[in-house]
Amino acid sequence: MSEQPARPSSTDDDIDLSAVFKAIQNFFKSILVAIVSVIQFYWRKKFILLGLIIVGAVLGYFWDNAVEKTYKNQLLVLPNFESTNYLYNKIESIENKIRAGDTVFLKDVFGKEYESVASAEVLPVVDIYNFVSRNQSNQDLFELLFEEEADMEFLQDPINSRNYEFHNIVLKVKGEKNHEKLSSDLIDYLNNNNYFKSIKEMSLENLKKQLEKNEGMISQIDSIISYSRNQSAIQIEDNQLSFNDNSGLNDLLRMKSELITNQKAINQSLIKQKETVNVLDVNNKIIDNGSLFNKSKVKLLPLIFLLFYSFIVLIFYLSKKIRGLTF
Repeated sequence: MSEQPARPSSTDDDIDLSAVFKAIQNFFKSILVAIVSVIQFYWRKKFILLGLIIVGAVLGYFWDNAVEKTYKNQLLVLPNFESTNYLYNKIESIENKIRAGDTVFLKDVFGKEYESVASAEVLPVVDIYNFVSRNQSNQDLFELLFEEEADMEFLQDPINSRNYEFHNIVLKVKGEKNHEKLSSDLIDYLNNNNYFKSIKEMSLENLKKQLEKNEGMISQIDSIISYSRNQSAIQIEDNQLSFNDNSGLNDLLRMKSELITNQKAINQSLIKQKETVNVLDVNNKIIDNGSLFNKSKVKLLPLIFLLFYSFIVLIFYLSKKIRGLTF
């Protein structure tokens, strides 16, 4: 008779499953035991931990009062007369002088308070809609870059950042004094350029002349409309415009509306172009939360002391375990 192969016993499968479940149970049990052991350890050392917290808080309090905090002055600016590159180059030059410790240059810019200046940088205000809507070439440039890059990261690229209309100057200042003066000194320095001063004067003069011309034309149109109420036919020699009754009033009213719209645009330009680097908004003395030294030491030092103490205890515990395993 031929021997039949032995069938695997279901008992072996049950043993394997029970071993797996037991291993899982032991794993979670070890985690629970470890958590309880840590809690018990900290409870036994509660007076040491409390002492570390108190010492850390006291030292942190004195540290907070002894070290000068760093603040940020944020200036929203509009560079006029194609001066964006000039603005970026000047701010980068100031930052390089700060790092190099060029006290003569910094004192010339900020006066005797130059030592309070920690850093200077300029960042674009990324506004895609404003950038694209300004002209067709900007729209074509945006479409080209988007097709090449296939994402929006190119918007933050330094090469493209200078194409935006508005920019933020961030001046970091140590201490609580002289914030307004330092911001003002920086703007005065940026606007003290003879080349851009000449362009500004020429541009403002042209805008004022155009404003006067528009006002004269609006006044003439108002006179014609007033006169037309009493005349049946009007002949305007300058513009070769003629109308009977009210047939030409629509053209005059449309022309007046366009002139008024143009007047608004000119007045806005006069406001925007009053300086080469025109300041639109200033926020001085903003706490620099990005700096570690500006964090509250009353909270930070106790945490550091607790973590350091726990780390030392863990090192001694692991060292003891290793020595116990050594034969």
